[in-house]
Amino acid sequence: MFPAEEKIGEVKAALAANKDVILAAPPGSGKTTCIPPALVDEPWLEGRKIVMLEPRRLAARNCAIYIASQRGETVGETIGYQVRLERKVSSRTRLEIVTEGLLAQRFLSDPELADTGLVIFDEFHERSLACDLAFALALDVRRALRPDLRIMVMSATLDAAELAAHLDAPEVIRAEGRMFPVETKYLGGVSMAAAIGKALGETDGDILCFLPGEGEIMRTLAAIPPKAGVDVLPLYGALPKNEQDRVFESAGGRRKVILSTSIAETSVTIPGITCVIDSGLMRVSRFTPSTGMSGLVTMPLTLDRAEQRRGRAGRVRPGVCYRLWEESGEAARGKKMTPEILDADLCPLVLSSAAFGACERLSLPWLTPPAASAWDQASGLLKELGALDASGRLTPKGETMAAIPMHPRLANMLLGSPDPATASILAAIIEEKGFARETDIRRIMDEVKETPGRPYSRRILELARRFARMAGNPANVRQKYLSEGAMLAFAYPDRIAKNRGNGTFRMVSGRGAMLEREDALAKSPYIVCCNLDDRLGDARVFLCAPIGEDEIFALFGENVREEGVCEWDKREERVRCAKRKLLGAMLLEEVPSPEDAKTRQEDVWNALAQGIRAKGVENLPNWTKSSLQLRERLRFLSRHLGWNDPDDEAVIAHMEGFAQGIMRWKDLEKVDMCAVLECFLSDAGHDRRELERLAPERMEVPTGSHMLIHYDGAEPTVEVRLQECFGLMETPKLAGGKVPIVMTLLSPAHRPIQITKDLAGFWREGYALVRKDMRGRYPKHYWPEEPFTAVATRKTAAGTRK
Repeated sequence: MFPAEEKIGEVKAALAANKDVILAAPPGSGKTTCIPPALVDEPWLEGRKIVMLEPRRLAARNCAIYIASQRGETVGETIGYQVRLERKVSSRTRLEIVTEGLLAQRFLSDPELADTGLVIFDEFHERSLACDLAFALALDVRRALRPDLRIMVMSATLDAAELAAHLDAPEVIRAEGRMFPVETKYLGGVSMAAAIGKALGETDGDILCFLPGEGEIMRTLAAIPPKAGVDVLPLYGALPKNEQDRVFESAGGRRKVILSTSIAETSVTIPGITCVIDSGLMRVSRFTPSTGMSGLVTMPLTLDRAEQRRGRAGRVRPGVCYRLWEESGEAARGKKMTPEILDADLCPLVLSSAAFGACERLSLPWLTPPAASAWDQASGLLKELGALDASGRLTPKGETMAAIPMHPRLANMLLGSPDPATASILAAIIEEKGFARETDIRRIMDEVKETPGRPYSRRILELARRFARMAGNPANVRQKYLSEGAMLAFAYPDRIAKNRGNGTFRMVSGRGAMLEREDALAKSPYIVCCNLDDRLGDARVFLCAPIGEDEIFALFGENVREEGVCEWDKREERVRCAKRKLLGAMLLEEVPSPEDAKTRQEDVWNALAQGIRAKGVENLPNWTKSSLQLRERLRFLSRHLGWNDPDDEAVIAHMEGFAQGIMRWKDLEKVDMCAVLECFLSDAGHDRRELERLAPERMEVPTGSHMLIHYDGAEPTVEVRLQECFGLMETPKLAGGKVPIVMTLLSPAHRPIQITKDLAGFWREGYALVRKDMRGRYPKHYWPEEPFTAVATRKTAAGTRK
């Protein structure tokens, strides 16, 4: 007997009392395969069925097969299932196992869910977006329409207290596990292939290896050397059903090494597994509302999922789990997964909520409310697609889109295309993914049509046929023929992109995108991007198709806006005026408009100012020694007396009146920068006489010479020959006597012999030593004993004093 079977009585009693049930049961307890079938004949169901949600298609199908076999039945009788492209149910079905998105669709078509008496959410801890939506809808229906609709939540790793606080007076039932002991070994730095070799030598059962994605599985598969008696089997979502089933079949005495994504983390036990090798990595989708794009991110596995994987080794007998990370790094890992509702593209969820009548973000009883920014971004896209009106309510078109179980982008493509068959294949390829080898979706479509017998092609064509039936006959289609790129533009109007050279594009949304330069589509004038990453800078395009400019105008001409622009041309170093046609942030057409230079002088100046900022005020071609000196004098007074600072923005602002009609960088030579700075001085409330008094351009010495003052350093400085300073008793000061000038006293050969800002002190204490040294070097020059009383002279030779 499974441990969960001991709790069947408690579960039945709680449900009979019309209570919600939370069943916390560890892996291997039998909760998934024992509890639901034990409830199918409960009298309170009154002939209604039980619907159990499983997060993954593989788990849903295999759960149904196992439970039916335990009852001696075939699937589709009492026990049935429905997943994408596969449905095995009948009028006799009492327990139907489905994936989460299907239940949300049922609520939209039948809000009362009249044929269902109990909804079970299995493996609830995974918290997918579809799960949270279905859970919120179920709660809302139970509270408002169907108080007799029971809800049960089951999970191995579950915060039962948090969930219980959200439900209405639930019964929390805990079952013990039946997991055998699992030894944990840490192999930090070891590759998966090497770890498999080690496990084959140290264990004797089958091995389940967890890797983040299909690419890593294939690389590991290629790296494992063949070994007698061992079968290496891949397992991932896009793998054909018959190849997935090989994992569960008997190997006839041969050992199995299963290379799996997270698809094998939960639910049905894989026979024979006694060893788990965990890469410690998981691949999740992250959505950025500011860019409107999702990207797959490989990140460290959280501890709750690591424990879930570890438990797979102890289902049938004692086992071992090899973890490919250091034990010391375990504390740095997150404790549990972030609910997908906080990281996902909310467009499908917002549309489904609106179709249910919940138009506001907090209208439904979310376990974790969606972020406002992501909700608003999704609402904006749905309005652009025509699914919501300005107030956020469902339009007739949106009602049709919500009934089609696919992303609203693709539903819009099906409804807008004149060729539903082609649009359906395109939608199926995008939905099924698995296209990393090829960026041109047209080539993938051609391969599907040319090889209809391949598993991938069969899956695409079957899904496409279902989509085509959903689309029906297109209504109000404006075009009789559209290219594949034009059809995709109905789904991705914000991702139409124009080539800007070197394999880079600019999208309608404003984001940059890029293809490898060797890609055949890298030279296309326009493309429509279906799948991109969310890296900084230009997003990498993984799937796209070309579109013609004439198609863009035909489909979106009413959204094209015209505007005149004056902007700085960096390459030509001039202001360029033009008239543009834009779709969003994407430039469609630009025509020079020189006449705008005369009528839009303010815009011309703003563009010129932009160019000055870009090239740098200090690089202006009209600076002279005098104007640079004047700017430094003003900056000096700004530092010491609090005058306005003639910084770059102030200089640019005061140039405007002197640069009228100028459009080229080189023509700025005509602007007198001294006049610009004097205008600044006047606007600051000062005059030239005040400037000359507080920060003069030159300093007069006793000989009558006027020495240039340098203001470009931290302190003002002057260079002057020592003999011209005899009789100068004190160091001159600037800024109203606050700042002494740093004086560099020069020898007869104009070399520095003393630097001081205390001239009186130098005469008293330092001059005698300088005189002694200088008389030896320059014996014919004038070196009086008393500098205070000596007469200053420009002629430094002895006997020729002034």
